[in-house]
Amino acid sequence: MKRFFLAAVLILLLMIPALALAGCQCVQPAEYRIGFTDANCTEPAYFVLKCADCGGTWTEKAGDKLGHSYVYSSTDEPTCTERGKEWSECSRCGARDYETLPPKGHDWEYTSRIPPTCTTAGQRIYECMNGKCEETKMEEIAATGHSWKSTGENLPTCVKAGYETFACENCHETKQETLNPTGKHEYTTELSRTDPTCTKDGQKVMQCEYCSAEKTETVYSAGHNWSIVSTTPATCDTPKIVKSECKKCGEKKEQQVGSAAGHSWKDDQVIKAATCTEDGKASSKCSVCGKTDKERTIPKLGHSWGETKVTTAATCEKAGKGEKTCKTCNTKTTTEIKAKGHDWGEWAITVKATSGKDGTKERVCKTCNEKQTETYKAASSSSSSASSSSSSSSPLKNPRQPRNPPTSTAMMWKA
Repeated sequence: MKRFFLAAVLILLLMIPALALAGCQCVQPAEYRIGFTDANCTEPAYFVLKCADCGGTWTEKAGDKLGHSYVYSSTDEPTCTERGKEWSECSRCGARDYETLPPKGHDWEYTSRIPPTCTTAGQRIYECMNGKCEETKMEEIAATGHSWKSTGENLPTCVKAGYETFACENCHETKQETLNPTGKHEYTTELSRTDPTCTKDGQKVMQCEYCSAEKTETVYSAGHNWSIVSTTPATCDTPKIVKSECKKCGEKKEQQVGSAAGHSWKDDQVIKAATCTEDGKASSKCSVCGKTDKERTIPKLGHSWGETKVTTAATCEKAGKGEKTCKTCNTKTTTEIKAKGHDWGEWAITVKATSGKDGTKERVCKTCNEKQTETYKAASSSSSSASSSSSSSSPLKNPRQPRNPPTSTAMMWKA
C-alpha cells in the first residue's frame, strides 16, 4: 500500500508543472505559496505556487532528492562454481539493491589414490571441502614401467644367435631378448704346429670351437738364448772380447765390448831437438805394455827476436835500415825504417809580387835545411773586395759543394 501511495504522489508532482504553465500567462505574476511536497529518495522537494492575478498554479524545486539509505538485508551465498548475491534494503522507501559475489572455487583436498602398475596409470583422488559441495576430481599417475632384471642368458656364437631372459621386479612379467651372432670366431683347437727356431718363425693352424673355420697363426721366434763362455779383458790395443754360446741351438759368437784401453806413454826420449825453424822428434814407452815404437813430433820453437838496432838512420826523404837478432839461434834479420818526411817551417817572402810581376816565397825544413821555393801573384784590392762581398751576400747555388779554398798566393799575401 505504501508503495502505491508513493507512486501516485510521484505522478502528481510530474503533472503539476505542466498544469502551472498552462494556468498562468502573466508576465510578472504575483505569487504566493499554497503547498509544499517533501523530498524522497528519488525526487527533490517542491513548493506549490499560485498566481494572485490569474489564479494559475505551478511548482518550484525546494531541495535535492535524499537518495536511498541502504541497510544490509540478506545474502545468497556463492557456491564453488556459481555466483552469489548480497542484498540491501532502503530504510526509507524499501527499495532493494544487491552486489554480486564471485564463486568460491573448489577447496581440493587429497583423500585417496589408486596406485599405478607397470603398464597402467594410477589415480590421485581429491574431494572439495567447501560446505555441501560433493564434487571430486582425479589426477593421473603415470605407469611406472617395468624394472627389468636379467635372470639368465644363452650366449651367441660366431654363427648362432643367443638370448637373454629378464623378469620384472615389480610384476614378475618376463621377456626374452635375442642376442645376434657375434661373427667372431673362437679359435681354441690346434690342428697342426711347426715350432720356431732361434732364427726362423714357426706357425700353427687353429680351428673355431663352434664352426669349421680355420686360420694360420705365426709362432714368432724367441731368438737365441746366449750364455757367456769366456771373457778376454781389454788391452792397450784391443777391446774386451766376450765369447758366448746359444743354449738352444749351440751357435757360437764372439763380440767386442767397449774400446781398447789405450797406451799410457811415459819417459819421452828426444830423437831430434826442435829448433826455431824445424820440428823435432821424440819417442815414448807405454807403462802398461812396454811398447816403445810410439814416435811423436816436437813443434818448432819459432824465433825469439830481440830489440831492433838502427844500422842506417832514416832521413826526411829516404828510408833507413835496422837489424834484430834471435835470442835462441842468433839468426839476424834486416828491417826497413820509414822515411821521416820534411818538417817545414813558415813561408817567407823573398821577392814581393807587384801588379805586373809574380813574387817568390821560400820555406826551410827544420830537420835537413832543404829549401822549397814557390811563386805567387799579387792580389788586387777590387777583386779582393768583390770576392769578400760575394762570399758574404750571395748564397751558394749548390749547398753541398764547398767553397774554393784560398790560393797559396792569397795566403802568402795575407801573411
